[in-house]
Amino acid sequence: MICATHTAQTPVYGVIGDPVGHSFSPVIQQAIAKAAGDDFLYTAFHVKPENVRDAIKGAYALNIQGLNITIPHKQSVMAHLAHTDASALEAGAVNTLKYMPDGYHGCNTDIAGIAYTLRAYDVSASGAVCIVLGGGGSARAALAALARGGAKRIYLINRTAEKAHDLAERMQTLYTAEIVVVPLDDIGRIDFADVLIQTTSAGFGTQSHLSPIAGAQFCRRVGTVFDIIYTPWETKLLQEARSCGALCINGFDMLVYQAVAAYEIWHGKQFSSEFVTGVLAELKAYYMVAIEGLHQ
Repeated sequence: MICATHTAQTPVYGVIGDPVGHSFSPVIQQAIAKAAGDDFLYTAFHVKPENVRDAIKGAYALNIQGLNITIPHKQSVMAHLAHTDASALEAGAVNTLKYMPDGYHGCNTDIAGIAYTLRAYDVSASGAVCIVLGGGGSARAALAALARGGAKRIYLINRTAEKAHDLAERMQTLYTAEIVVVPLDDIGRIDFADVLIQTTSAGFGTQSHLSPIAGAQFCRRVGTVFDIIYTPWETKLLQEARSCGALCINGFDMLVYQAVAAYEIWHGKQFSSEFVTGVLAELKAYYMVAIEGLHQ
């Protein structure tokens, strides 16, 4: 007996990146669709940097209703869109595209994902001294989320000093928070930070044995350490921070929250906090079982 889960009318969505085979986004989006009772198909598309323009053009021609954008395309994709909203311009990066009559419209849900995560852990940026490690699209989102939240001062730390200064100058025109660029080697000069958000690749993949900060002692000066990596579940930085008594947050909640925000944009919905909490709990349980399976 044939049982058709999807039909020719089922809207198609996806995520593009390089690499993208590790992405958990298809599982998340299908879980949201199931909980919401929507007919929905979401998959991953591997797109090389040199093919971004053609990929966006082709996806639009194929009537793909929405796309998530992940590393390394969050900034380069902006040149190929019909419109970018305030969140994307604010962060200088796009992670969500919505099909519109004149082309794809781009926005950024990473900002909301970071803000929702901090709020879920009762961490406030209001009047806080913060640190952001990195200079890419996620670092921009972290800066925006903290500045929106009322941070007093944000130390921006990136290996490429020129890139960090350019980013700081741009963000300083948008917010009242003081943004100070500090070389990585000088991080020890920072006496204390309420919140540290880590957005680099240190701790992920082939760099899973690395921490972006040399030595665990610095973590004693930080109240909350938020590493946007979720594979491994606890990075070396988070291990060191936990041993120092800091509140530790990995990137899984942010991943789910930004995905929910994208889904709301695509479908014009506004989910309740109870709905989101339920989906997050289900996905976290699923992911932890999957991790255990990989280690057996």
